[in-house]
Amino acid sequence: PKLNGVPFQVSQRTQLSDAVVSVGMSKSPDVAKQATVLLEKYVRRARKCRLMGSAALDLAYVACGRLDAYIEQSVSLWDVAAGHLLVEAAGGKFESVPRPDNPDKISVRAWNGIMDISVE
Repeated sequence: PKLNGVPFQVSQRTQLSDAVVSVGMSKSPDVAKQATVLLEKYVRRARKCRLMGSAALDLAYVACGRLDAYIEQSVSLWDVAAGHLLVEAAGGKFESVPRPDNPDKISVRAWNGIMDISVE
């Protein structure tokens, strides 16, 4: 893929401690509480954490290496579908899991596929 005519790819960082991670946060009180717990875990392990407010922008930034990872606990498929394609086309990894408490939402993780982004 190209950005303004220049080829791009996901970042090549290998350590979460060097990474810039964006955590998405839903408006639902229960999911927001879960996201806050997740954000706290990443704040302690990543170099920087961001809350951009746009799943599409977060995924585009992962694809071009401006962010190293994007995690969101509850998002709609239409918010991440195009970004999913961008991340994979740029060499990254995208995972989604249905939410058992809400079949209309998914949990997603997108990253360069190189580093271990787990914080559990």
